[in-house]
Amino acid sequence: MCHEAGGEEAVGHSIKDHLNFVTRKKMKEIEGGDVQNVIDNLYNLQSGDPDVFFRFRLKENGKLETPVSVFTDQDQAMSNAIMKIMPLASHTNVVSRFGALKRDTTFKDAFNHCLSGCVSEEEFERCWEKMITTYNLGNSKWFKRLYKIKDKWCTGLSKDFFSSRILSSQ
Repeated sequence: MCHEAGGEEAVGHSIKDHLNFVTRKKMKEIEGGDVQNVIDNLYNLQSGDPDVFFRFRLKENGKLETPVSVFTDQDQAMSNAIMKIMPLASHTNVVSRFGALKRDTTFKDAFNHCLSGCVSEEEFERCWEKMITTYNLGNSKWFKRLYKIKDKWCTGLSKDFFSSRILSSQ
C-alpha cells in the first residue's frame, strides 16, 4: 500500500492500524461461523485421506459438543492440547512405529494380542512381559514410554468409553 500510495505518510494510517483493522475484519467474518469452519476443515481433511473419520453433533445453541473419543498419533503436544481443550474426551494414542520389528510377524502377533486380545489387566501384564522378554525390549525407552500410556491404547484397559470398535492401531 505504501508503495502504491507514494510513501507511508500518504497512506493515512500506520502499519499497526492496518493490522488491527485486518484482524478485526477477519474476526467479524468468522464470528458465528467457527463451527462451520471446523466442519469444513474436517471434510477437506477427510476428502484427502480415506482413513480420516469424524462425526459431530451440535448443541441447541449451534456449538459443537465436546468429543467423546479422540484418536491421534503419539504426538505429545497433541496429547497435551487435547487434555487442556477437551478434558472430558477420551484420548487414545495410536501406536504407529516399531522399527524393524514391524516386519516380524511373530512380534506383530504378540503385540496385537497385547493391543486387543487381552480381556483383563492381568492377562495384558503377562502378555506384555512375555513380549518384552522374547524380543529383548526391556531397555527400549520407546516401549517403556508406550507401557506408561497402556490405558490409552490397550482395548482391554480402555473399556470405559465408546469407540465404535475402532482400535488404536487402525
